Amino acid sequence: MRNLNVGLLDLAWVQPPRAHVDVIHDSIELAPHAEALGFSRYWLAEHHSPWVAHASPEVLLPLLAGLTTRIRVGTAGVLLGYYSPYKVAANFRLLEALFPGRIDLGIARGKPDGDLGTALLDGRAEPAGTTEHAVRVDSLLAALSGTSTDAPSPQRVRPPEVWLLGSSRESMRIAAQRGTAFSLSLFFRQWVGPDVLSEYRAEFTARDGLQEPRCNIAVAGACAETSFEAHRVLARYSNEFMLPTVVGSPDECAEQLRELANQFGVDEVVFMDAASALDERKRTCDLLSEALGLERLELAA
Repeated sequence: MRNLNVGLLDLAWVQPPRAHVDVIHDSIELAPHAEALGFSRYWLAEHHSPWVAHASPEVLLPLLAGLTTRIRVGTAGVLLGYYSPYKVAANFRLLEALFPGRIDLGIARGKPDGDLGTALLDGRAEPAGTTEHAVRVDSLLAALSGTSTDAPSPQRVRPPEVWLLGSSRESMRIAAQRGTAFSLSLFFRQWVGPDVLSEYRAEFTARDGLQEPRCNIAVAGACAETSFEAHRVLARYSNEFMLPTVVGSPDECAEQLRELANQFGVDEVVFMDAASALDERKRTCDLLSEALGLERLELAA
């Protein structure tokens, strides 16, 4: 059985009566904790909802990167339909210059509409169809690589690792045709099967920065000392859009994660914790790290 890398997806979900600022500080504490326990990535989601603590994950990234030394940190993802691809590229070229080899630029489509679309950075509520998204991805990749006219500063910086995020063949094909990594979301009520990643590998076209296909899967779940406690955590979970499917004791969750990884042919899973309290989330990290045998960081005495 292949070694399994596990990253964390931080939704920054606000469970009343907790305050938004407290949940933001949870992320600041959790990222170094995850690094010490051997997790591979720490990704911050972007959502525009009163139940999410922040809507600008890229603002938190340099702080998390500065508090850690080796774990990759990134977005999952910047909603590219809302923003200027040039500005996104400028932000992430700067992040990569500050923390070389540790920044992940995860991008998702986003669906601008109404007041939200006009209020955000790009100032336009464009359609978020597959064609429009692909055009924006092309603009972003050109600006990141420095091949576009008037490429954003800093100059002579390698672009960060780019991940397209999605739950459909359309997103997969954009990633494969443009030579980016691809993360397949498995926490929506309807999701595609392992054949999508087989197609991604078959259709992958190597580009500068990524010569071979790279993919992982993202799941939501609840892990506690016992299956009973995990289901108690799940009973308090209030996000109706992201469905937890990995639930149980540490050994049960580890087995489920390994089975999913084998089924989809990946060596990395990104896990979103259904728990909302900081102590429960830290405990989830502890339990999963031990059950999966993650390589822990040797801390200086």
